[in-house]
Amino acid sequence: MNRHIAILVFLCIAATAALAGEPFVQQPLAEGFVSSVDPNLQYVAIDGGQIVIDISSAKVRDAFSQDASPANIRPGMHVATVIRPGEYLPGQPLSASIIQILQQPVGTITGRIDAVDVAAGTATILGQPIHFTADTFFRGSVPDHDPRSLAELKVGETVTVFLDGNNFMLRAQSIYVIPPAFADDHVAFRTTITKIAGNTWSVRPVQMGNRRIASFKVTSGTSIDHFVRVGDFVDVFARVDGDVVTAEAIELAQRICPNFTPFPIINYTGVITAISAASVTIADRSGTNFTFILNEETIYGINDPKVGDTVSISAELHEPLTARRIDAARPQP
Repeated sequence: MNRHIAILVFLCIAATAALAGEPFVQQPLAEGFVSSVDPNLQYVAIDGGQIVIDISSAKVRDAFSQDASPANIRPGMHVATVIRPGEYLPGQPLSASIIQILQQPVGTITGRIDAVDVAAGTATILGQPIHFTADTFFRGSVPDHDPRSLAELKVGETVTVFLDGNNFMLRAQSIYVIPPAFADDHVAFRTTITKIAGNTWSVRPVQMGNRRIASFKVTSGTSIDHFVRVGDFVDVFARVDGDVVTAEAIELAQRICPNFTPFPIINYTGVITAISAASVTIADRSGTNFTFILNEETIYGINDPKVGDTVSISAELHEPLTARRIDAARPQP
């Protein structure tokens, strides 16, 4: 349930009373689904009509705790009420001082997108206009079908929309874009993250049969266990669509053996004076230039390093110098 606002109000009242040193008296409550509403808007029946509540003098609040009209209450709605204390006889209507309309996800709709109207904030699915808000969550499992906004939805895509429980319009709490077809293959591999650039993660290359994996895509539907950073050793579970590898889940992996390096590692700090896909040159504060080889195993702690950046480079001590890792460094004095 998304909003038990009435209950939160009661807890706040209790906390305030406790801080003030006053004893808290629990108010009578009733909660349930509306089965019927009196035509004169005097009574509301909940739980199949077993409980009848007099709302003639109650304040009505909507799902956002705003004042509302009793005419907004409809059968099927979920409501919470504050009952006035008193002695009630069996079958006698309970008198409510507050009736709160609750809102929660209540259903889904799955189908092809017929139209998208960004200005109106709607998408039409199975002929039904679905409203989208700033809180609508977008998800997808392949890069070509992974929208982040209403404007990125494509006519013809098949989607599942989870509705937010609004009783006056169909409004999306979240939307999932269904992949167009089954994956060509599923793979699992263990490697080290070397670079993260947007939704493309580069890794130390892994050879799997005839397939060589040096990078993969991450989408809003990718499950990432814990906080994964560049340099982490990870297990990747992915789907393959043509030449595109998309991670479905990423988990931190345990190293079985120490990661021995064949050469000593030396740290260099300086300003980048030249950089290409194959090498990078820096000048330290004495003016001495050092050139380092870049390869597929170089780890980038700084995204898109460029000329003028002050960096720290960990390199293998042999000729030619080979960069193991590039990170941002503090500017030189």
